Amino acid sequence: MKKDIEKYINDSIKAEIPQSLSKENIIGMLDDASQGSNPKKRKRVQTVYKFAALAAAFALVLGGISIYANVKKPKSPTVINNGAVSVSADDNYDEIYSRLKKMKASIKLESGGADNISFGDALSGYDFNGNEQVKDESATASINKEFGTTNTQEENVDEGDIIKTDGKNIYLADRDNKCVYIVKADSGKMQKLSEISFSGNVHIQEMYLTGSTLALIYSEYDYSKQPTGFYEEIFNGFCCASWTYSDTKIVFYDISDSQNVRLISNYSQSGDFTSSRLVKGKIYLVSSYGVDLFVRDYKKSCIPETGENGKKERIPANKITLVNGTETPTYAVICTFDVNSAKKTDSSAVFGDPTHVYATEDSFFLAEERYDSQKGDVFLNILKFDFTQTGVKYLASATADGRLNDNLSMSEYQGFFRVATTCNVTTESNGARSFGQINKLYIFDSELKQTGLIDGFAENEEIRSARYVGNYAYVVTFRRTDPLFVINLLDPKEPKIESELKLPGFSSYLHPVGDGMLVGVGYDGDENDANGNMKVSLFSVSDPKNPKELSSVKVGNENDYISSDVFYSYKAFVNLPKGEFAVPLSLNYNNQMFIRYRISDGEISEISRYNLGNEATNIIGGTYIGNYFYVFSSDFIDSKTSGQVQWKSRLTSFDMTANEKVQETEL
Repeated sequence: MKKDIEKYINDSIKAEIPQSLSKENIIGMLDDASQGSNPKKRKRVQTVYKFAALAAAFALVLGGISIYANVKKPKSPTVINNGAVSVSADDNYDEIYSRLKKMKASIKLESGGADNISFGDALSGYDFNGNEQVKDESATASINKEFGTTNTQEENVDEGDIIKTDGKNIYLADRDNKCVYIVKADSGKMQKLSEISFSGNVHIQEMYLTGSTLALIYSEYDYSKQPTGFYEEIFNGFCCASWTYSDTKIVFYDISDSQNVRLISNYSQSGDFTSSRLVKGKIYLVSSYGVDLFVRDYKKSCIPETGENGKKERIPANKITLVNGTETPTYAVICTFDVNSAKKTDSSAVFGDPTHVYATEDSFFLAEERYDSQKGDVFLNILKFDFTQTGVKYLASATADGRLNDNLSMSEYQGFFRVATTCNVTTESNGARSFGQINKLYIFDSELKQTGLIDGFAENEEIRSARYVGNYAYVVTFRRTDPLFVINLLDPKEPKIESELKLPGFSSYLHPVGDGMLVGVGYDGDENDANGNMKVSLFSVSDPKNPKELSSVKVGNENDYISSDVFYSYKAFVNLPKGEFAVPLSLNYNNQMFIRYRISDGEISEISRYNLGNEATNIIGGTYIGNYFYVFSSDFIDSKTSGQVQWKSRLTSFDMTANEKVQETEL
């Protein structure tokens, strides 16, 4: 030990110092400290520290103590912004074990059930510049390409999808059959080139396409690790937390030769898939990993792992952040991958159960919905991260009342984070209790300190869609009519509702199309409720004080059953060239189609329907290359011989000039 310390001092201290801080004395002090010195020796070291001869020498002494003296003495956690704790590198997970032990102690289980569990402590959530309108550049940019791209929330932030194209080939993730198809598409003619297939308990989530690299993300479940302690008690065997026995995996392929796909690398991280984003050449992959505190050996599995090619290792203690106020035995695991090299560059974790992910070019956010048992309502934990050269770094956290409709309810603009939520409220009058809802819109600064709030708008309605464009928010709520709220966010301290437009029904998705206009896709309705029609509307919001519905197109009749994936996922919305777009629709179960719309001179009109028919067909997604539209679908096959559920996937092409089917190919 003394030789090691002497070498460190020889290499580091070059300045002339007094005898009391000579090399020999410093070596002796550090050696004493490393061996666990007695009180008299510790007092001697402290006295020497108070003798400030050379600042540089003391910095080196402190560095030496950090390297040598504390090997057997773990540091205390470092408190960072918003009360979060960054665990020290030499902590050996002691602080994490302590936190989990406190969580376990707060949960009292009695024989026969989990009636006394405090869900608020133990578990997480349930399942424009003044009057000047800012033009949404992302909308106009995405519809001027020669082939389809994924409809995303933010410009220059790509999102994973189950259908991608590079203008020559189409890449299709078939979740039912656990495979990815690569199909050559030329003027509507299609040829399957290759197939990547998987076996076992695998669920394909999404993929990215960058140059000659395909990144595929999937979940893999190990049912032998299914929880048998705490969570089985809570859910009485009817439900179990999949994030305790699943891994999220990402596999990189070289697709430069589409007929001979080559595996480059594969990685895994603990927990069930949450979401991902691709920003500036890096994929940020988020999974949710829960710890079953009520198995005897929970310490063995209470630290999330990451791995390459099947070899796993724990995430280092100094890469785990403990956020105060997050009392759930769950981690958000965040791994970063460089697309060009197909290598992992960073892995980290933060306590919390992420339900929503949002990212810009500058910041990364996680939102965790949790239940407050005292208030009887859900609240939101918001975690903000900065991008580093290799990954992300925790920056700040905040809380907001209520729940999110989806990640489109969040936005960051010019350093301010905005979020719209719906809250449950309980009121009492004359001894009678009534339940209702209100909505809130919060504004936070770059450190997630609240600057503004609109509290309690649209009473007894809930948010059905939201979209932000510059300094304006557009929020749709619904009970019986569809109020489209235009909210001015120019002053982050005093946000205000500029106007509202009331219409029957409601829009489940809002899409900016530039020039102060929005497209709304949702349900039509009357004074009583939504009816059996799908309604696609074109709104003008160029005058924030006077929004208008310029035109609308309805599909269906009264008592029809309609459904569209756009109601649940904005990625199903397909941007087309020349102010057009396409929306999938299921009409009365047996009529599956994509409907193509055009916006021209303030009017929206239906152009054509690409109909697949067949009630057994399930539309998965759509895209286009040049003048041809492609629909990816899956047909249910009732196999009486095998007794197993089977699906047959197909790709169908349509000529967008003649508006007729070109080819149908089974995959």
